[in-house]
Amino acid sequence: MKYEIEIKLEKLMVERSLNQSKLAELSGVSQPVISNMLRNGVNSINLGILAQLSEALGIKDIREIIDFKEEDREKREGPQYFLVGTMYSMKEEHLPEWIAQNIWQLGWIGEEDDKNYKLMKKIWDDVEVGDYLIAKNRDIKKGYSGIRVKAIAKVVGKKEDGHTIEVEWLKIFTKKDYLRYQIAAPKTMMRLEKTLGKQIVTDALEFNKNDMV
Repeated sequence: MKYEIEIKLEKLMVERSLNQSKLAELSGVSQPVISNMLRNGVNSINLGILAQLSEALGIKDIREIIDFKEEDREKREGPQYFLVGTMYSMKEEHLPEWIAQNIWQLGWIGEEDDKNYKLMKKIWDDVEVGDYLIAKNRDIKKGYSGIRVKAIAKVVGKKEDGHTIEVEWLKIFTKKDYLRYQIAAPKTMMRLEKTLGKQIVTDALEFNKNDMV
């Protein structure tokens, strides 16, 4: 049995329609610290910061923000949902070629010693056949941080190169039809809470632009 620390801040922010800037304003915790927590990019957390966040979010049990996550793959129930980027270096768009090849690919090819690759590879390793990938771009405006959903894929296999996931693309949106959600997603790849991930996939698969007003 393997135990890891799970930071649940994103779910709490989504439930309260809070972006990073607003939570920073309410809690007094700096936005960079909040951003690092959302990326699970912290090795230690000051208890005072947890107290400030708890007060701002109106929670009394610190385990609602941070807790141990039990990693027992044999007890893995149902598909998992992952947000994945489609651009390298914020300028190289790869989604069209991935759609043509029925793949999604983690970057840093040839740069496997990069610390960011190693961080994302841990998430890549958790992806299994039957899981869903939600291809997204960040949607950032003044006072707002969210995502634009560009496509939905179901995982059908994985190559052993540490980068390539074989998929079936289930839904592909044109730019004007991207679905938008107020979710902080600064990472190339991140696991979503299952209820939220399932809702996004359901919304996408049921989307019909003719229903839009």
